Amino acid sequence: MSDLTQTHTTKPKLILFPCDASAASLAAFEHLPKLAQSLQAEVCLLADYALEAAVSYDFSQLEQDTPELSFEGSLTELEHAFKQILSQRLEIQAQALRSQGIRVRTRLSRGQAGEVIVRTAKQLKCDMIIIGSRGLDALEARQLGSTSEYVLLHCPCPVLIMPYQPNKTASCLN
Repeated sequence: MSDLTQTHTTKPKLILFPCDASAASLAAFEHLPKLAQSLQAEVCLLADYALEAAVSYDFSQLEQDTPELSFEGSLTELEHAFKQILSQRLEIQAQALRSQGIRVRTRLSRGQAGEVIVRTAKQLKCDMIIIGSRGLDALEARQLGSTSEYVLLHCPCPVLIMPYQPNKTASCLN
């Protein structure tokens, strides 16, 4: 047996799932219940509410999510509104998992997404991270940065990257 297989032979007890409400994240979420159930693992849903994270949020869903929120005002007010939206989305996702008998906790954090994910994984002593990938090509990844690549390179636990396939839709939250 190689050193790698000897290192990670126990089942993960805590899976960290970073979710930013992007299409890639929602598509990866489709697979999370089955994985968590088969591993009998608890899930921690993590969202980054910094305004920089808002670029990946699907604002076409905004009216459905929180029609009462106004997006006029200062950056601080916008960030607060985005935090509220993500908090509501996290609870919807948590309820979807709980309804399938999965233990769930949620966490909101602020900062650069990759750093937040790695820091949270270390703090919680997560056994595994499951993350969606936007499917950037090499040039886009170099220009925009790839959160999943950053996490893969800096995280102490195994990372499962779920590739985004645009033709498939996330139905578990609808």
